Amino acid sequence: MHVNTHQLELFYYVARHGGISQACRKIPYGIGQPAISTQMRELEQTSGFQYFKRWPFELTPQGLVVYEILRPLFEKIPAVIAAQRGPESRRVTIASSPLVCRDYLPAIIKAVLRRFPDANFHFLEGQQPQIEDWLASREADLAITVRDGPLPEGCRHRPLLEMPLVLLAPATLKARSAADLWRGGTLRHRLLTPPPQDFITRALLALLARRSITVKNTMSLNSIELIETYVKDGFGVGVSAVIPGRSFPEGVRAFALPGFRKLKVGALWHGTLNLVGRALLEEVAARVAQLSRPALPRRIHPA
Repeated sequence: MHVNTHQLELFYYVARHGGISQACRKIPYGIGQPAISTQMRELEQTSGFQYFKRWPFELTPQGLVVYEILRPLFEKIPAVIAAQRGPESRRVTIASSPLVCRDYLPAIIKAVLRRFPDANFHFLEGQQPQIEDWLASREADLAITVRDGPLPEGCRHRPLLEMPLVLLAPATLKARSAADLWRGGTLRHRLLTPPPQDFITRALLALLARRSITVKNTMSLNSIELIETYVKDGFGVGVSAVIPGRSFPEGVRAFALPGFRKLKVGALWHGTLNLVGRALLEEVAARVAQLSRPALPRRIHPA
């Protein structure tokens, strides 16, 4: 039987993350769900075994045997590659949100390149759960993300900043406070949030539930920037954060959310960062300190 190593790699991701659609979001290179499904069918046809049940997902006895063989191999590959590069490699893989990668890292990377012109950088853009998965699998050397709960096992952490959350509403909406938006115990507008598994979404819905506020309609968007755009266009009210050095777009009003703990953002990594990684972390901390200096207060309406 001819062994297709690419199919085995895809099966490893499917087995590890509990399904084809979940694997599609976790594989660190572009491949669509239909392509993964095709490769899995071909793998099973070639071997003559069914390796997993599609719905609900469950590994068969044959699939479990193959996964237990593949798991140590694919889990060790990132560490082996890192060891081959050496401790003072000039390559760093950074995992963070699209906003951080686009708006904040360019200036930081330029500063690091002035010290290490031969440095190599690789970016992984995603939401908090993805970022932590990349860090846990050692696909990322350094993660900059929202922190929620205990640190992943063996992970080092450097706090960077705390950001208050706010509720955004179109400027045309007649409201003097966030409480006006749910007067009577029901949020009268569609609630725009990050994906359901995001910490911000879970914490906001929990806060509203504690206050016995009913949310009837929701819209899930993949970034704070999209939420702000859709709020401005009148789709509803949405959650955002007071991010240093960044203003809210014209056409929206921000309302404070009392009783909501601040978002804690930090840098996470395993082991010892190489020279470039350490320089990058110091530049990130310096940039955050610079942005966090007192400035003219932005307009945030009371709760």
